[in-house]
This record gives sequence, C-alpha cells and structure tokens, in this order.
Amino acid sequence: MNILNLKKISQLILNNYNSPINFYFVYWFKFIIGILYLWKLLSRDFSNIALWPVSVISGYPVDIYHPDYLLFMGIAPFFDLVTFHFIHYFISYPSEGIFSLLQNIAIFLSILLIFSPLRYSRITAIFLYFVVSYLWGFVFRLGQEIDAVFLIQSSLLVYALLPFENSFEYCKKLRFLALVVFVIYYFFSGLNKIVDLSYVEWFKFDLVNINSSFHLKYLLENLRYTPELPSFTKNGLFYYILNDIGSAITYIVHLLFPLLLLYSDTKKILIAWFFYTMFHFLTIYVGILFSMNFLAWLIILPVYRWGFKNDKK
Repeated sequence: MNILNLKKISQLILNNYNSPINFYFVYWFKFIIGILYLWKLLSRDFSNIALWPVSVISGYPVDIYHPDYLLFMGIAPFFDLVTFHFIHYFISYPSEGIFSLLQNIAIFLSILLIFSPLRYSRITAIFLYFVVSYLWGFVFRLGQEIDAVFLIQSSLLVYALLPFENSFEYCKKLRFLALVVFVIYYFFSGLNKIVDLSYVEWFKFDLVNINSSFHLKYLLENLRYTPELPSFTKNGLFYYILNDIGSAITYIVHLLFPLLLLYSDTKKILIAWFFYTMFHFLTIYVGILFSMNFLAWLIILPVYRWGFKNDKK
C-alpha cells in the first residue's frame, strides 16, 4: 500500500468523521441506550444470582468456553478489573437484597440517562456503566449472554468516557466512535471465523438440517421453541444459499465491515442494516435470538438526517 492510498483512506475517514450532524443525534443516542438497558434490566431477576454456589459465580468465562475463546478477557485478573469484581478479593459476594438494590439503581439510572440534561448525562452514564458492568459480569460468569450486550455496553462506555462539549465537534466524535464500536464487533466476529474454521467449513453451515433438528427437539422433547424454516427453503436455490454459501457471504461481509469507516452515507448504512437484520433474523432458526442487536443498530442508523435540517459545524 503506497503513500497515496494511505492519504486517500485517511481523507475518506476524515470525510466520514466530518459528516453533517446535529444535537438530535446525542439525544437519540442516550435515549436508545437507556431504553435498551431498561429492557434488559426488566427482563431478568439478578437477585437469584445470590442463590448460586460461590464456586460457580466466582468462576471465569474461560472455564466454560474453549480455552481459545476469550483467552485474555475471560481470565483473572483482567475479567475482575473490567467487571469491578476485584472488590470481592476483599469482601464477600452480595446477598439477594443487594443484587435487587443494584438492579433497581441501574433501572433508575437508565431512566435518568434518558431524561437528564446533556450536561449531566455523562456522569449518569459513568455510574450506570459501573453498575451494569458489575451485574453482567456475573451473567458472563454463568455462561449466559456472552456478547448480547456488547454493542450497548461499549456504546455506553464511549458516552461515559467522552467529555461533554456543547459543540458539533462533540456530536461528530460520539457518532464516529459509536460506528467504531460496531466495526470492532462485526469485524472481529469475522476474524474469529478465520481462526476457528477452515475455509472449507465456511461453506458448510448446514442451516436447514440444523433447523430441522432443533425444531424436532422442540416437538419431541419440549425444549426451547425454534421455528421451522419455510418449506421453499429446503430445496433448490434457497437451500444452496442457506446451506452452502450464505455463511461464507456473512463472514466476508463481517471482514468488510470496516469499510463503513470510509463510506457511511445513509444508503450504505441502510444496506448494512438490512443485511444484518436478515442475518440476525435467520439465526432465530438455529435457536439464537440476537434481539438486542436488532435494536442496537438504531444507535448508528442516521435518524438525525431524517426530518430535521442538519446543522453543519
């Protein structure tokens, strides 16, 4: 890659960063983060974590998953630091009442984040990040939702770390960094497939048969409901796409996701959103519901460009 190409790439990234924006994005951003955390917090009872044996809730994700998975992030002491569980080197784990109190505090902070003035929203985001990181740390220890909150938690961290400025420059920084969060998430998802799978396995997902197996288990063993794929997908072109090339196309798109740092006009963002909506929808048929990711895309969809006149810097 010569110096001219590097200059061109740098200029494209700079042009993306300087895309017209207004303060509606900031209000939209914290509204989506707050609403999604409210949904997650009201969908789970954290107090029952106190009922698990200490040997379980003091374990690490690396103890559950293959050693190659989360090799650095799922081990002590790094995991304890990012989830603030290091405090349990000195004090015991919370009781049911303390877990409930923390959950209620997180719910209150989520509501406060939505409605608080911009000047005070950052400090709210900081406290909310502390509490939800601590609570979801235990969820990760139990092997649940290992990446379900990555997008909103990382976006919340960006909001908490970025000093507030009453300027369009602040809006541009927040929008661009939120886009970077999505790039990291999807690009490294594709990169993991290079590490975990051979190239031949990229073309052998066998979605149709996996779906038939999951649906049959639901019918015969009353396991978690998995809908059955429509009959037209079980032969012909649709069967070929879903079973043989669909997964490879998805992995390649993951690896190309950083291109949105260069080209992220409304049309391209909507195309990416449509593709990933279809991708996350299809995972329902193998028993995986990326419901959070469906809605997390609202963070970077350019709604601030619709219905309002954009204020340039």
